Parts: sequence; C-alpha cells; structure tokens
Amino acid sequence: IFLECPGITLAALRSTLQVISSPIQSLSVYDFDRSVKTLTVDLFQGAAFSTAGGSGVGGGGVGPGLDSAAAGNVSIRHLQFSHSSLQQLKPNSLLPLRSHLESLSIINGKLTQVPSKAIVGLKKLMVLDLDANEIGTLEDYAFHGLHLVKLNLKSNQIERVPTHALAGLEESLAELDLSENRLRQFPTLALRQLEHLRLVRLSMNEIASLEPDDSYTRFGALSFLDLSLNNFAELYGDIFGAFPALKTLSLYNNFIEQVHRDAFVSLHELQSLDLSHNRIVYLDPDVFAANRRLHTVDLSRNHVHYVSGVFANLPVLREVFLSENNLLELTDDCFANSTGVKVLYMEHNALQRLDGEALASLASLEQLFLSHNLLEKIPVRFFEPTPELTSLALDGNALLELDERLFQRQGKLRELRLNGNRLRQIRAALFAPAADLMELHLQNNELRVVERGALSGCPQLQYVNLQDNALEELDAVFAGGPGPHTPAHSPLMAVTTHGKLISTKGEPAVLDGELAGQPAESALLSIQLSGNALRHLHAQAFRGQTSVQMVWLEHNQLRSLDRALFAETVHLEKLYLRNNSLIALETGTFDALGRLKLLDLSRNRLSDLQPELFRRLAELEELLLAHNLLGALRANVFGALHGLRTLDLSYNNLQTLGADALQPGLPVASVNLRGCNLTRLEPGAFRGLLNLAELTLEENRLPAGELRHLDASPVRTLRLAANNFTAVREGLLDRLVSLQVLELARCAIGDLPTALLQRNVNLVRLDLSENELRVLRRGSFAGLHVFKELRLHGNRLVDFPHLALLNVSTLEVLTLARNQLTAIDFYKLSGLPNLRTLDLHANSITTLGGFTADTLPHLDTLDLSGNLLLALPENFFKHSVSLQRVDLSLNRFGRIPNLALSEASLARLAWLNLTGNPLQRISADADQQRFPHLRELVISRTNLSIVTSKDFELYPAVQRLHLAHNRINRISPGAFVALASLQLLDLSVNELELLPKERLQGLRLLETLNLSTNSIRELDEFAQDLQKLRVLDASANQLERIHKNALRHLGALQELYLNGNRLITVASDAFRTLRALTRLDLRKNYFEYVPLRALKPLETHLQQLRLEGKGLVCYRVVLNFSLASLQRHC
Repeated sequence: IFLECPGITLAALRSTLQVISSPIQSLSVYDFDRSVKTLTVDLFQGAAFSTAGGSGVGGGGVGPGLDSAAAGNVSIRHLQFSHSSLQQLKPNSLLPLRSHLESLSIINGKLTQVPSKAIVGLKKLMVLDLDANEIGTLEDYAFHGLHLVKLNLKSNQIERVPTHALAGLEESLAELDLSENRLRQFPTLALRQLEHLRLVRLSMNEIASLEPDDSYTRFGALSFLDLSLNNFAELYGDIFGAFPALKTLSLYNNFIEQVHRDAFVSLHELQSLDLSHNRIVYLDPDVFAANRRLHTVDLSRNHVHYVSGVFANLPVLREVFLSENNLLELTDDCFANSTGVKVLYMEHNALQRLDGEALASLASLEQLFLSHNLLEKIPVRFFEPTPELTSLALDGNALLELDERLFQRQGKLRELRLNGNRLRQIRAALFAPAADLMELHLQNNELRVVERGALSGCPQLQYVNLQDNALEELDAVFAGGPGPHTPAHSPLMAVTTHGKLISTKGEPAVLDGELAGQPAESALLSIQLSGNALRHLHAQAFRGQTSVQMVWLEHNQLRSLDRALFAETVHLEKLYLRNNSLIALETGTFDALGRLKLLDLSRNRLSDLQPELFRRLAELEELLLAHNLLGALRANVFGALHGLRTLDLSYNNLQTLGADALQPGLPVASVNLRGCNLTRLEPGAFRGLLNLAELTLEENRLPAGELRHLDASPVRTLRLAANNFTAVREGLLDRLVSLQVLELARCAIGDLPTALLQRNVNLVRLDLSENELRVLRRGSFAGLHVFKELRLHGNRLVDFPHLALLNVSTLEVLTLARNQLTAIDFYKLSGLPNLRTLDLHANSITTLGGFTADTLPHLDTLDLSGNLLLALPENFFKHSVSLQRVDLSLNRFGRIPNLALSEASLARLAWLNLTGNPLQRISADADQQRFPHLRELVISRTNLSIVTSKDFELYPAVQRLHLAHNRINRISPGAFVALASLQLLDLSVNELELLPKERLQGLRLLETLNLSTNSIRELDEFAQDLQKLRVLDASANQLERIHKNALRHLGALQELYLNGNRLITVASDAFRTLRALTRLDLRKNYFEYVPLRALKPLETHLQQLRLEGKGLVCYRVVLNFSLASLQRHC
C-alpha cells in the first residue's frame, strides 16, 4: 500500500491507520494539522498491522507504552511528513516502527534539533531527510546507533558540525547534504572518518576556504563535492589534496579570482569541473595538466582573457564552456592534442582574432558557438579540421566577408547562424559542401548579393532566414530550383541591389546526388525575406519549393508578383506580403496555393481585386487586406473562400458596402471594416453570415439610420465607435439578439433612447465614452441581466446616473471619468452590489456622502483623482470591505485623511496615491488607527518639506514608498524606522543636501533607493542594514568625491548610478566590496582621467560601465568591461 494524506488532521490519520491491516510501503503526510507540535507514540499505537511510512503525532503528551509484540506488528518502510509544525519527536514516538522503517523524512517542519532519542532504535533506517527545518546546532553522537546511508540536513540553520556529530556512521554513510546552511568552515574533522562517503553537498553556505592539507586526512571514497554558492575567493596550491578520488567538483558562483596552477594537481580522477559564475581573470596553461580524465569544464561567466594551452593534452575532454568571459583571442595551442572535444561554447566574449590552426586537434568537434564576439574575419581553413561539425554559431559578430572555401569540409553541418553580421555577399559555392544543412540564419546583415544557386547544394535545408538585409531582387537561389550550372537566359545569375544580373567566376562542380540539368528536390519549410528592398522576384525564385509552408515577404518594395511565382509552392500555408507596393494582382497568381491558410496583403496599393483572384483558395482561413486603396468590392469576390474565418478590410476607401460583397454562406467569423469611409450599408450586406461573431465598423461616417441594415443576428461583438450617431433611435439594434459587446464611443450621441438596448439582453460590455450625454433615463439598461461593464467617461453628465443604474445588480466596472459631476451620494448606488471598479477621476467633485448603508461591498478599485476634494467623511466606504486601491491624487487635501482611510474604514487598503495634493505634512494624531495592509504609498508632487520621525508609524506594512518631486530638505532621525518591510524608497527630485547614515537604519529589506536629482554633496557611509540593496541611484546631485567607506556595506548592490554629479575623484577602495555590481554609470562628471584604480576591483564582474564627460580623456561605453581594454583606449 502507498498511502498519501494531504491536509489531514491527527484524529483522521489515526483512524485511517487503525483500519489498515496490510503493510504500508509508503505513508506521506502533507500539510499536516498545524496544531500538532509534537510527534508521539499515539499515532501508531493502535495501528492494525502496518504502514510503510506512517507517523504518529500527538498534541504533546506521550501515550501509553506499547509492548514489544504490538510494536513488532507495525511494518512501515517509508514515512514522510511534509509542511508540518512538528517541533520535536518524543523518545518513543517511532518505537512501533523500529523493525521495518527504512527511510524517515520530516521536511519543511519546525524541528530545532535532530531527534536523536526518537530515532536511535531504528536499526533498519538507511535514509534520514530533515530538509528545511530550523535546526541550528548538531550535537555530538547525534546519529549514534544508526546505519544511515543517506543524510539530508539541507536548508537548516547549522553553523558548525562538531567533530563527533556523525560518529557511528563511519561504516555506512555514503551521501551527505548540508547545503543551504550557515557553515563557515568545511567540516573536515567531522567527515574524515566516514570511509564510505561518496557524495557531499555544501552549496549555499559561507565557506571561504578548506583547511590546509595535513598529509593525513584523505577522503578516499569521495567522488562528488558541491561547494557552489559559497565565499571562496582563491584556490591555492593543492587545495583539494584531501580528495584524490573526486570525479565531480562544483565551485559555481563563488568569488574566485585567483586559481593556483597546482590547485587541482591531486585530482587525477576528476571528470567534471564547474567554475562558472566566478571572477577568474587568468588561468595558468598547466592548471589542468594533472587532470587527464577531465570530461567537462565550465568556466562561463568569468572574466578570463586568454586560454592558451589551458585545455591542451586532455584526451577525454568532451565539453568546454567559456561563454560570457572576456576572451580576446583563440590561439593554436588552446586545445592542442585534446582530440575528443565535441562541444565548445565561446559566445559573448571579446574575440577579435582566431589562429588558423586553433581547431587543428578538434576532429571530433560537433558544436561550436562563437556568437556575439568581435570577429571581422575568419581564416580560410579555420574549420577544415572539424568535419564532424553539425552546429555552428557565428551570429552577432562583425564579419564582412566569408571565403567560399570556408565550409569545404562541413558536409555534416545542420545548423548555421550567421545573422547579425555585416555580410554583403553570399557566393554560389559557399554552402555547396554543406549538403546536410537544415537551418540557415542570415538575417540582420547587409546582404546585397545572393548568387544564383547559392543554396542549391543544400537539399536538406528546411529553414532559411534572409530578413532585414538589402536585397533588391531574388532569383533561383534555393535547392530545387536551377543550380548554378543550369542553363538559363543569362549565365550564372546573381542578385544585386542594382537589379543587374552578374556572372560568377568559374563553373562550380555538379552537386552530389544531382544530375546536370535536373534540380534537386527541396525540403524547405520556411523562407523569411522580410525587411529587404526587394522590388522584383523572378518567376523561378521559388521553383521546386514543393514543401515550403511559410513565406515571409513583408516590408519590401514589391510592385507586382509574377503569375508563375508560386506555381510550385503547393504546400504553402502562410504567405506574408504586408507593407509592399503591390498595385495589382493577376488572376491565377494564387491558383497553386490550395492549402493556404493565411494571406496577408495589408499595407499595399491594391485598388481592385479581380473576380477570380481567390478562386483556388478553398482552405484560406485568414485574409488581411487592410490599408490598401480598394474603392469597391466586386460581387462575390470572396465566394470561393469556403474556409474563411477572418477578413480584414480596414482602412480602405469602400464608402459603400454592397449587398453582394459578402455573399450568404461565407463562413467568416470576424469582419473588420474600420476606417473605410463608409457612409452606406446596402440592405442585406451581412445577411446569411451565420458564423459572424465580430464586426468592426469603427471610424467611418455611418449615420445612425444605416444600423437598420445590420441584419447579423449571430454578432456578439460590434464596434461602432467614431461614427455619426447623433440621430440614434430605438429599434436600430433589435436584430442583434446575440450582442455581448457594444462599442459606441465618439459617436456624438447626445441622447440615448430608453429602449435602444431592450432586445440586447445578452449585453455584457457597453462603451459610451467620449459622447455628449448629459443624462441617462431610468430603464436605459433594464433587462440586461448579464451586464458587467459600462464606460461613460468623457461625456457631459452633471448628476450621477443612479436612476438609469437602478438595480443593474450584475455591473462590475463603471467609469464616469471626465464628466461634470460635483457631488456623489453613494447611497444611491445601493443597486450595484457587485461593482468592483469605479472610476470618477477628472470631474469637479467636492463632496461625497451616503456611506451609512451597506453599499458597494465588493468594490476593489476606486479612482477619485483630479477632483476638488478637501476632505473625506470618517465613514468613507466603511462597508466596502474589499476595497484595496484608492487614488486621491490631484485633489486639494492639505493633510492625509487618515481617519477615513485607516483600518477602521478600509481594513484591506493596499495601495494609496496622494500625488499632486497640497500636503504640508504626513504625520497624524497619535491616537489614529493604522493601515495594517497598505503595501504601496505614493506621495509625490506635494508641498512636503520635512519628513518627521512620526510620519510613517501608521503604515508598518508599506513595501514601496514614493516621495519623489516634493520639496523635502530634511529627514528626521528614525523617519523610516517603522517601515521594516520597505523594499523601494524613492526620494528623487527633492531638495536634500545630506542623508546621514542613521536615517536608513533598520531598512533590512530595502532593494531600491532613488536619491536622484537632489543637492547631496557627499554620500555618508550607508548603514550596515542595507545588505539587500540592489539598486542605488544617486545621479544628478552635487557629489564631488566618493569616500573609501561610503559603499562598503552594500555587498548586494547590482546597479549604481552616479552620473550627472561633479565627481572629481573616487577613492581607490570605494568599490572594493561591491562584488555583485554589474552596472555602473559615471557619465557627465568632472573626471580628468578615468578612475582606473577604483575600477580595478570591478573588472571581474562589471558588465556595463558608462563613461563620458567634458574634458574626460576617454569617452566610452564598455560592455564586458575589461580594465586592459579601458587602459588601451584611455
């Protein structure tokens, strides 16, 4: 039996176990009764036979003892408690399980110590998992008497492991997990007697070094050691001498800068080494000389400049990760004699030079990634030694030209990325050897020439991307069309930006598997040619492309399409011709495209559609013709489109929609006629469109009377905004019985007929904004039983339309912004019990009332900004228990209306905006109630000049505090001490001249501090409490220097903005402790020279440095910051 019990109580669990008579293989209890703090024997005492994994818990007392016979009957093998409140296990709590229990897991509990007395008698216990508890100390002999094979103490609070803590496990323990604790030292003394220990995890501790080798301690069986996310800064000579059997070593994400040449000298068995996410600048060429069994080395996200000889003479090396370093060159001795390398990652470096023989030993190389470097050229024979290469990435470099011999031995290449370079020409023979190529990326180059047949030697090619280049013409360049040897009207044609046909030099050989004069079969599925300057496509451009499914030709300059262009693309499903200059389309152009699903012809210059243009497109589902010059639609022009679902005709000049334009039976579900200058809809224009669900007629010139021709009963969404409906009258919408969404914004409606919507009983959303309504009559929305959203902003309403909204009980969203309301009696809204959002901003409201009754109980968001309010009544929305967001900005409050907003009225208020009020102060009377759930407070653009020590005592839960654009010139001591949860503090654009250290004390969770645009002359030392600060913006102040200790406590700082100050000097140690800093902005200061000494400690981890300024010798924005490169340029 495998038994899982989620969310179960103690009594229910005990009852369950009492009725089970068979052995239980595994008992897992999740989210156990939180009232149970102590595990006692009671739970298992009455168990019938077994439970392989059950655990008994009691409220605190110990039940009567169990005789040995009874205990022996219980046969639980695997027991797990997850997410409980267990703090301790009574000594005899597991006694009934001692004969069978093999694994015990108490995960995410509250244990403060190892329950040694409870587990001591479990002779068969092999696995003990105490992950994520609150264990702070380990006692000596805590596991004595057990034969554990696996011990998991991860995610506790352990600071040290005593010498004898693991005594008794010398002959059994194989795996130990102490990760995510607080260890400062490697527990050598505690572990050295564990003769069978194979795996140790110590990640996410605070270990900075290993004890020096005493020539005695040896972990002879240890093969796996994880020391990632610790505090190592240096790997000294033979630091791992005590671990001669290690096969896997992880030092990921430490602070390692120095690696001694003999650091790994004793690790002869090492196979996998992870040194990624450190700060290594230099590696000795012999650093891995003793590690001839290395299989994988990860050095990514360091700052290594050179790797000459580092990976030489490693015969079984398979994978090397060097991405995101600062490599400057690849020399011929980097991988000498390491013939087994298959994968090499070197993207995001600063490579400028490649030695021609750099890959000479890598005959087995299959994947090479050189993306995002600074390469301008590649030696002609660089890839010659790598015939097994299947994936090659050269994108994001500065390559100008590729020699046509470059890939002569890459017959197995399947993926090639050359995008994001500066290539101008592709020679016909360049890709000819790559017969297995399946994916080719050439986008974002400067290609002007693709020679005829350039891809004809790649019959397996499935995806080719040529978008965003400078091509003006396209001839037969793909496999399946005429090859470079195929006779044509001009020899060996190529594509040029001048539209001329040129001859290539030499006559390429006949491709393998292709007879002279016979094109190879194409496998192309996708061709991307968007964003070029194509003016003409030759009739044979897509010849032989019988498999292609998608073609992108958007954003070009095509004026016409040859009738035979798509003759062989019989499997094409999506064709994008958007944003060209097509004037006309010849009948038959699309005849071969019987499987086409999407055709995008929008943003062209089409003025007419031929009657038979779409005659063969029976499977077309989406036809986009927006932004053309269509003046009329021929009768039944869409008649053959039996699968059409979406038709977009917006922004043409149709003026009149004829009755025969959209023939009955057309299965279209969405028709867009926005901006077509329509003045007339002929009767029957939409008749017979039984699937029409969405109709857009916005931005036309339709008079209200034309609505009578909307014979489209299936329509659920009707957009009529920006027409002329001044004469709207009853009955015009009666045929639209399925209508759910109706948009009538900007229609100049001055009077809404009472019965206009009486037949639209399914209406859910109505937009009447930006009209000229002054009043809404009683019954305007009567009978709308699912009505949820009404938008009335931008009208001329003087009084709240409570009569019209009477008993519209389903309404959830109501906007009345930008009207002429002056007073609101919320008692009259009692008929809107489900209202959640109410927007009243930008009126002229001076008074609010009617809060005595239980109105708007579900209101969540209220916007009263931009009115004339001076105060709020004390019972303000007292019954709206769900109200969380209140916007009172741009009113006339002289003080915060705390009585109306605090927990007595708005118990759940989480967001409050008071921007743009003439506030003089924040503090309130001491007896006022607090705001226990307020998370974000915005008080900007007010008259505040002083922040006092009492100001924020009422707001203990605030996480984001915005005080920007005020006149604050002084912050009192302890002003923010009550804000223990504060994560963001914005004090920008004020008048501060100093910010003493004490002012920010206590803000232990602060992550972002914005001091920009003040008058601060000197940065005081930031408090030690700010250990989580990640972003500090001190830009646009009057700082002249950064002192040595000003930033020393900001160890987590990632972004520092000091631009726009008057900095002359920065102390050489000012940035020394900023080990997490990735972005530094020093622009627009008064430096005469770059502060190189101050920047030196940042070299290994800074990703972006911005420098500029009048008189500065260096102007440079540096990515992948290198001190050496900065010195060369400055």
